[in-house]
Formats: sequence, structure tokens, C-alpha cells
Amino acid sequence: MVLERTLAATAKYQAVLDLFSSGKPVFDNAVARSSARAMILTNIFKMSRGSWGQWWLPFTKLFRIPATPCLISCYESTNGYRKVAAFHWFVEMIEIFVKNLRWKAFFLNPDKKPANKETYGFKSTNSPPQVPELKQFENDLISITSNLRFKKQSDDFQRNLQKDINRIRSDKRIYVPADKTNNHYRVTPDQFNTLIKKSIQKEYKKTNETKMEEISREDRKITEQLDISDRVPVTAKKEAFITLKDHKPNFRNNPTCRLINPCKSEIGKISKKILDDINNTLREATLFNQWRNTKDVINWFDNIKNKISCSFLSFDICEFYPSITEDLLEKALNFAAKHTTITPKDMHIIQHTKQTLLYYKNDPWCKKNLVL
Repeated sequence: MVLERTLAATAKYQAVLDLFSSGKPVFDNAVARSSARAMILTNIFKMSRGSWGQWWLPFTKLFRIPATPCLISCYESTNGYRKVAAFHWFVEMIEIFVKNLRWKAFFLNPDKKPANKETYGFKSTNSPPQVPELKQFENDLISITSNLRFKKQSDDFQRNLQKDINRIRSDKRIYVPADKTNNHYRVTPDQFNTLIKKSIQKEYKKTNETKMEEISREDRKITEQLDISDRVPVTAKKEAFITLKDHKPNFRNNPTCRLINPCKSEIGKISKKILDDINNTLREATLFNQWRNTKDVINWFDNIKNKISCSFLSFDICEFYPSITEDLLEKALNFAAKHTTITPKDMHIIQHTKQTLLYYKNDPWCKKNLVL
């Protein structure tokens, strides 16, 4: 039987549903009511991220679903496609939330402890079992979708926003985001192709699909050895893109960009966990000062004596990640092996993770300084 905590949680949710069905809005102001209605989608989305408990409080304070069909504002458009897309998205978020809720309730049972197995952060693809105590709540939650209605609502801001959207959609130029700011720049397709090709050809060379097949087979072999093959998805072929470094000198006359490769092997999560364990051991053994966050920097600065006699050195590291060659990585691992144990399996996983491909216009590219 599920713990009493689950029953208490169910009672709390039932109380929320009772508030929803009261039909009396919390706010008298029309703008506030509109914002409250919009909050339901935001909160369902946030709940789907896993923090299922804390997001019900805004529901009780901001929004009560009336007994009559509620009106969810649809600002961008009221055509059929937008309505169907919004409805499907709403249903999907509810399904994700219910799934996360079932898992939380399932593991509250002391007899249903998760297996003591290293999963390296990969989530299970299994569906959680239904919890009888939550069945009524789930039915009431899903029934919300049958009360969704859409209405056209517009104001000056929304009309101007729609004009901007239409102008962007009709623009033949490409909007490229900046690297470290919120700026976006319009460039012609020829300029974009020139910039991205220059960045790719600087670090990569063309290869063939056989390389991707070899990497995928090795990925599969590693996950099977670790008994997590049912959790790790196949590497998706995602197109590379760039961001413009508008903070660099002479940007207008000589624009530079950062090449982003989203086609990363999922084995990288395993490698990161292994490297984090190695770094933690190294810090304890060598007492080296490694900054991992802002707090580490502040603590280091506070412990400096005679600050008035010290100076800061400002510098910029160019092409930091491309400079990490296979030989340099091997030397770093050999140094770490003097202070901690690195098994041959760990070494192989770390080295294999570096073997990634880049895709541009469906063509695969591999690193120039890496022998696959």
C-alpha cells in the first residue's frame, strides 16, 4: 500500500480541484484574470519538468477553473491549426505531469525502492504503474481538457507583435543570434553560408556515413556493458549552426562566430560523470584550486592577503575546446592516473566520446586532428 504521504498529497490535490470547480474567479480585474488563465499552461509545463509538488500553490492562489467551459486566451491566432496545436500541447503536458506524479508516488512506498544501479542520469523509458489513490485526481485533471475554449483577444502590444512576426517570416534574410548577448543580426543566405563554412572548414573535414555507423555501434556496445542500453537514445543527426561574437573588436568589419555542434553522442553524459569523479579525487589529492562556480572564485578572492599589492590579469582564450587534441587529453588522463584509479573501460569511454561528427546540409564532417 502506498504511504500516507501519498494519501495526504492526494487530499491536497482534491482540495485544489474543489477550488477549481467553485466557478468564482480569484481576481475581479480582467487583466489579472487573463494572466491567471495563462498561468495554467505555464504551470503545467513547469510541473512536467519534475518539480510536481511546488507548482500547485500558484494554482490555488491565481486561478480557479469555472464550472462552465473556461476561456483560454489564444493571442497569436485563432485559426484551426493553432487551436489544435495548443490543445495537443496542453494534453501532452498533462500526460508528462501525471507520469512524473506516478513515479513520485510509486517510490514513496518503502517496498518499491529503485534499483541500486548507476544510470548516469539517463531516465527510464518504462511507464510508471497506476496508483489507485491518484486515479480520481488524474481523471479530474484530464477532464480539464474537455473544457478548453479559445477566444480571440488582442491589444496594441499583441498587434505590434504580430506585425513583427509577419515581417520576420517574410524576410528572406537569416536571423543569427549573438554569442553572449540577446542581440540578433540579419544576414543574407550567402553571408551565412560563408560564415558557417569558414568555421566548419577551419576545424573539420568531410567524411562519410560509415563513420557515424561505427560510432553508433560502439555507443551501443558501451551502453550494453553498463546495462543502460534501454535508457540511452541513439545520437540524433542535428545540423550545426553559429552564433555571432559581437563582443569582439572590429565586429562590424570582420565578424567572427562560434560554431555550435548539437550532434553530440549521449555517451558524453557517461564520460562527464567519470571525469567529475576523477576531478573530485584530484582536488582532494593535489589541493589544486579549481574554480567550478562563482562561490569558489569569491572564496578564493576573500582569502587573498594584501589585495592592495595584487593585480588582475585580463586575457582571452581563443579556440579553447578545439585546442584539446587527442594527445593532450591522453597526457591529462595519464597525469590523473597517478593520483586516482582510471580503469581501461573508463579510459575507452572518455576517448570514444571525443569521436563526434558534425552535420551541415546533411553532410557529415569529422575533426581534422582526430583519427577515427
